[in-house]
Amino acid sequence: VMRDPNTKRSRGFGFVTYATVEEVDAAMNARPHKVDGRVVEATMILGITTISLQILDP
Repeated sequence: VMRDPNTKRSRGFGFVTYATVEEVDAAMNARPHKVDGRVVEATMILGITTISLQILDP
């Protein structure tokens, strides 16, 4: 989870890196995702094995 350097509060997004393309495909196909009860959007970035997760406001 990325944090504001001054306040240390969450910036509302983070990154997950997977070992294989198959793991990424499985994660992308398992949407919607929830973290701590909140729905997050998964987007592939930084090549083919990293997913960005962003909190979606209700």
